[in-house]
Amino acid sequence: MNFAAFVDENDALFSIKDYILSLRNVEDFSLFVDNDDNFTSKVIPFLENNLNSCAFIFCSDPSRLIKQIKVISKYLNIVDDKILASSNDLIARLSFDFKKEEFLNKRARTDKLIGTQTHKILDIESLTKFVHYPLSGIRFDNSVMEPLARDATIGIIDMNAVKVSEFSSSISASPSGFTCEEICTVASTFAQSANMKIIAFTGFRKPVGGFSQVDISFLGQVCWYAMNGTNYRVHEDPKDGLEGFDRFTPVDLEYFDGILEFVKSKKTGKWWVHIKAKKNIFIPCSFSEYKAMNNNEWDDQWLNRINNHLSDI
Repeated sequence: MNFAAFVDENDALFSIKDYILSLRNVEDFSLFVDNDDNFTSKVIPFLENNLNSCAFIFCSDPSRLIKQIKVISKYLNIVDDKILASSNDLIARLSFDFKKEEFLNKRARTDKLIGTQTHKILDIESLTKFVHYPLSGIRFDNSVMEPLARDATIGIIDMNAVKVSEFSSSISASPSGFTCEEICTVASTFAQSANMKIIAFTGFRKPVGGFSQVDISFLGQVCWYAMNGTNYRVHEDPKDGLEGFDRFTPVDLEYFDGILEFVKSKKTGKWWVHIKAKKNIFIPCSFSEYKAMNNNEWDDQWLNRINNHLSDI
């Protein structure tokens, strides 16, 4: 599999390539450096010419990053389904606003937001537009991340969601947030999605004296775990047929009025919620979520996910 990092020359993350190449079993890794005007012109041909590839994009400005991803997705006809690791809803709101420009009469697919911290969210009501899981919830059960990332084509990691004691070049310099090990797990989980094309990093700043070796090491290790995560990709889709799946039909679902069942892959043990409507809908879920929903323990996040898929019919 081919990997490449795309770095804005203004962000000056040139030395990250040397660090990544010093790590174990790194092959087919390239670094492209250019200015904002030519950024997407380098990413697009790489993804076009390397169908089995994953691109890392480093862009300090979240707004600029979302614009670039929008151009890339539209040109390559990539479904703009994102999972975001962020302490607040800024990137999700930016993404939602850009989607709204194109889908004024159709509800856009909901972005998934993980790692939120309540004290950093100024407008709690804005989160109702997104599927969101707080940092505490991810730490309690990080198995929820894999289903959220399973259908995603784009993963975004906001470095503002990382503790400043772990990464000193974040813009917010927060004492709370993800640790290096947790972000490495996030990146690896994102990359395990067979659909994942882009993993992007934003929310950092170039220090006056340049990035410290510790910060370069942090970003390099996260990239390494993402590359390693691609080794665990499995291409399977229940939409192609349910011969390789066990089927479980729950009884008396209090909060859902419709035909619903759960399916489990015999090959990987992964779970989906199967909704029979005008067309078959399969929403990835975890085993713990299956147990909760089978006991009629539905939360707002799942109702949002189901309603969002039904609105696209």
